Amino acid sequence: KHRRKDGSIFDVEVSATFHNVSGGQIFAFIRDITERKVFETKLQHSEEHFRFVSESANAMIWMSNQEKLCTWFNKVWLDFTGRTLEQEYGNGWAEGVHPDDLSRCWEIYAGSFDRRQPFSMEYRLKRYDGAYRWLLDIGKPFFGVSGDFEGYLGSCFDITERKITEDVLRENHENLKSILETTMDGFWSADEHGNLLDVNPAYCKMSGYTHEELISMRISDLEEAMGISGIEDRIRHSFRYGSDQFETKHRRKNGSIWDVEVSITYRDILGGRLFVFMRDITERKRFQEELQEIATTDDLTGLINRRHFLELAQNEHRRAIRLHHDMALALVDIDHFKQINDTHGHAAGDRVLQILAKVFQKSIREIDVFARLGGDEFVLLLPGANSEQAYEVVERARLALASQDIYFGDQLVSITVSSGIASISVEEDTFELLMNRADHAMYKSKESGRNRVTIETDFL
Repeated sequence: KHRRKDGSIFDVEVSATFHNVSGGQIFAFIRDITERKVFETKLQHSEEHFRFVSESANAMIWMSNQEKLCTWFNKVWLDFTGRTLEQEYGNGWAEGVHPDDLSRCWEIYAGSFDRRQPFSMEYRLKRYDGAYRWLLDIGKPFFGVSGDFEGYLGSCFDITERKITEDVLRENHENLKSILETTMDGFWSADEHGNLLDVNPAYCKMSGYTHEELISMRISDLEEAMGISGIEDRIRHSFRYGSDQFETKHRRKNGSIWDVEVSITYRDILGGRLFVFMRDITERKRFQEELQEIATTDDLTGLINRRHFLELAQNEHRRAIRLHHDMALALVDIDHFKQINDTHGHAAGDRVLQILAKVFQKSIREIDVFARLGGDEFVLLLPGANSEQAYEVVERARLALASQDIYFGDQLVSITVSSGIASISVEEDTFELLMNRADHAMYKSKESGRNRVTIETDFL
């Protein structure tokens, strides 16, 4: 923190380098980061919101890194297992998996990681009281720019009651009707051709069809996501291997689409039948999408946030160095942003940030990544671009922004930005150094009168 002449305190970022010239001098760059600190506070609140959503949900949430090691579990998970976060870290969570399920569970988990694909699996996990409960575990990968894999975000749901119902069906077919009348899950009984032979009241309520309408239909008539050939493949798989489990979409009688979790069991009774359970997971899917968005997105602008950008940018930097590819980085800073806030209010400042985000997103290349670092600071990652190509992209976006007519009340305001560009120069170059070089180039733009783009050519 520095103290101004008037006694007020402001936050600064200092970058100092000693050079043995003229008897030795220290070159120090000082940057006012008051707005960034305000943003970081908002970012912390955003992350707290992510944690709040995670902790208040019924789902057991987990996150992992690129090495298949889990790095975080929410309170719902920890309350369920009765273990600490430290105990569950890495592969510690697997200690609670039922021994009979562990090999299959790890095969699906590790195999999906290697293929970078979503997965859905069922296994038993030990609860805090020592009892094993059946879980449905759904994991989805995070991908960065250029398709780089960054880790997984997963959610688990207790499906023990459904599994108990399936066990009862296996053991006592005479009680089938009474069980299916009361279960909350939708149910079909179907033959090898996918013709519906029986349907319970729960599915009638879910789909909007009557019992009479449904038993004249085939499974493929209700399937929306996979199509006829896809669902027929699933039916053949179930007859061959005895069971199947997947997520899909069904179409209701009124034409609306809904997300469904399907569990199929083949039973060789009455000539062979499929027992198919359906659960409406529309709210679960919405929650998973919201959770992922909160984890990676800046609330105000809709751009990816600082944390997610730094993760994917560092991955892209390592990839570019390894493959000897070009990569450029551009820092973008709004000119006189503090004056806009002071003159027109913070709501006006927020609007400027949103307009800039929208204009740049439309102007940059499809493979480029634009993010908000904090306050009025933005960053643009340009894979495969050298400094001159990056200059053309940034200049096009900058001119598009300058052409916007922005009014605060009756006053027309012109918004300009200063930008600095740096590109990978040597194999020893680190991502942090690349950011610093772009940052110094941007300050050269400001020192030269603002409203311009500077390409970094010499660090000092």
